[in-house]
Amino acid sequence: MAVDYEAALAAVQADPRYRANIRYGVPRSGHPEGSIAAHILNLEANLEQIRGRLTPEAEARLRFAIHVHDTFKSESRATDGARDHGAFARDFAAEFVDDPDMLALLELHDEPYRLWKGWMRTGELDSERLGRLAEQIDDWDQFLAFVILDSWTAGKSLEKLRWFIRAALAVRRSAIDVGWLPPYIIQNHLHELGPEDLGGFFDGWPKPPTPETHLRILEGSDRVWLARVPENGQVAGFITALTDGVLSAYIPLLEVLPAHRGRGVGGLLTRILLADLSELYMIDLVCDAELQPFYARQGFRPGQAMSVRRYGLIP
Repeated sequence: MAVDYEAALAAVQADPRYRANIRYGVPRSGHPEGSIAAHILNLEANLEQIRGRLTPEAEARLRFAIHVHDTFKSESRATDGARDHGAFARDFAAEFVDDPDMLALLELHDEPYRLWKGWMRTGELDSERLGRLAEQIDDWDQFLAFVILDSWTAGKSLEKLRWFIRAALAVRRSAIDVGWLPPYIIQNHLHELGPEDLGGFFDGWPKPPTPETHLRILEGSDRVWLARVPENGQVAGFITALTDGVLSAYIPLLEVLPAHRGRGVGGLLTRILLADLSELYMIDLVCDAELQPFYARQGFRPGQAMSVRRYGLIP
C-alpha cells in the first residue's frame, strides 16, 4: 500500500520530539542559518524552486525527508557521535512510514558529504563506497533530488554538490543532473553579505538608501530572507519583517531587482517568510493598490492602513 506522505508529515510535525528537536542548532560552519527549523525552511525554499519538475507524490516524499533528515542531530551529539543522526532519523521515520527506500535515504543522506571529504583528503574517489550507496538506494532520482535540496544552501560548497552529481551519474543513470540546480540560493541570514552584493534596489524611490544603508536595514530586521545569484552572490531579491515574536509581525520591505522580476522570486520570498512566521496571529503590510493582487495570491486580505513618510530622514 502506498504511503500517504502528507498525512505522515502532519503526524511528524505534531510529534513533541520533532517540535523540540528542530529548535536545536546555532550558526556554524556549513550551517550559518543556525537551527534545524531554519535549515528546514531553506530546503523548503529549494523544493519550491524545483517543484514544477516533480510529481505531487515525489514532492510529498521529498518534503517528508526535509523535515526528518536532520531532526535528531541533538540526540546524536548526546552520544558524542557514536550513533549518527541519520540512524536516529531512520528509526523515527519508521514509526510513521513503511517505506524501506525512504528509510535508507534518511540514514544515508550524508554519504555524499563523506565521499567528498574522503576525496578532499586523498584526492581519490572511494568508488567502492559510492557503489554501495547506489546499491542501497532504490530510487536514485529521489536520492539525488534530495541531495540537491540539502546541499544548495549558503555556507556549503556548491562545487561539492556538482562534483557528487557527476560522480553519481557515472555510477548509475538518473533523470537528475546539474540542470536541476535551483536558480537562486535562498538564505535567512547575512552570511558573506556585503554592500557590494546589494546594488540596484529601491528603484523609483525619491531618495533611495545606499547599499551601505541597505545592509544596516537588513541587520536591524528581525527576519530576513534573500534570494542570491549562485554565480556571484548578488542579491536578486529580499524581504524583511519586524516582529514581537509573540503575536504580530509587520513586513516593511519586499523588493526584486528589475532583471529578476517575472521569475517568481517575490512570491517565493513571501511564502517562505510567512512559513517562518507561521506561529504568529497577525502579519500586516502596507502596499500600493497595484500590488494588492500579488499579495492576495500569497494569502493576504485587503484592509485599512495609515502611514507617515519622511523622505528627508532616509540615511
